[in-house]
Amino acid sequence: MTFDSLEEGVKFYETYAKACGFDIRSGTKKVYKGVVTSKYYLCNKQGMREQKLGALRRRLVTREDCYAKIVFQRTKEGKYWVFKFIEAHSHILASPISRQHLKGSSSLNSGQKRYIMNNLNLNKGPTSSYRMWKEQVGCYLKVGASLDNFKNFYRDLKCFINESDGQMFVEMFVKKKEISPSFFFDFEVDDTKSLSKAIWADGISRRNYSLFGDSISMDATYGTNKYNQIFVPFTGVDHHKKCVTFAVGLISREDVSSYTWLFESFLRAMNGKQPDSIITDQDPAIKIALPNVFDKSVHKFCC
Repeated sequence: MTFDSLEEGVKFYETYAKACGFDIRSGTKKVYKGVVTSKYYLCNKQGMREQKLGALRRRLVTREDCYAKIVFQRTKEGKYWVFKFIEAHSHILASPISRQHLKGSSSLNSGQKRYIMNNLNLNKGPTSSYRMWKEQVGCYLKVGASLDNFKNFYRDLKCFINESDGQMFVEMFVKKKEISPSFFFDFEVDDTKSLSKAIWADGISRRNYSLFGDSISMDATYGTNKYNQIFVPFTGVDHHKKCVTFAVGLISREDVSSYTWLFESFLRAMNGKQPDSIITDQDPAIKIALPNVFDKSVHKFCC
């Protein structure tokens, strides 16, 4: 067989390996004046892995000294022909059921990548996306990709948006505010243009505050995440003695200015209505900022 380019020949061998049930890997090549004159592609199980004595970690043995290979050689016309081809394998080929787990047989198409991106916006992980996609196509054999492919793309996607996730966070809430007039959202950035303060409350939360906002609890003792943001919820109790959330805030620093901004924004969200009493912890910054903003409320500091 002769191919117009080396890439065309490699694609043909990849399709052949996928149909037969084995993976391939790139072998050696010869280059003359910057042009590849010959190229080897081997079975993924070619050779034998050397076992090191005293190794702390035992690696999985995947090599079985398989000699199956294909060699492409360049002709005078600039094309590539199959110079050598060994078909026989020294191992059992993958069955149709297990072929989906081969590296060369599983890959994500553009529709699946878009599906994972949309689920990411809905806080759906790769495992949920994989199972829901399986339900749409009927079975795992028709997915065309493995769960690891979904997880790897999800990981790469998170790394890609890592630098702009703050901007995406703001844009998402601004868009939600445009759609729902009752939704409240405000934020501030620091000198490095990083998100430092944020607070939001939807229409139901603001309505609950107008009904059950006589006494609220504010606790900022939650652990920080990788963004070093402190989670500050404003909660209360309804007439069923169940906890309800009035608003949620994020601050990067637990100082007086941050809490002052947070409390003032909370009052703006609740149309200036102050609660009768506020229960919070013994944080020194809260003790200073709380009377400056909630001057008509009774302050109770718990241990």
